[in-house]
Amino acid sequence: MSALNNSSTSTDQNDPNKDKSKTPKSKDMHLPISRVRTIMKSTPDIENIGLPSLHVVTKATELFIQKLAQDALKGQRHYRHLEYNDLARAVEENENMYFLRDTKNEGSI
Repeated sequence: MSALNNSSTSTDQNDPNKDKSKTPKSKDMHLPISRVRTIMKSTPDIENIGLPSLHVVTKATELFIQKLAQDALKGQRHYRHLEYNDLARAVEENENMYFLRDTKNEGSI
């Protein structure tokens, strides 16, 4: 019986119709992939960028922006406008955003 189970598992792994990659598709992205590629290529250490890598970096960037915006909106009374000071406050309050502290304008909070 276990031989049958093993053979069915190996058949599933070799099924060409089964989606092996969990990489998001371009239609699932909100940021323009071409811009993300341009930014990635601006780094001298990067020579070639594969499409799966590009999709992962684009999706990770979108999720990062979403998290930053959610954190910035937490302390607001109104949710219509997200201002620079809201983002700066979110960066100050979140230890994981420490790397952004040097990029914010001094005296803006």
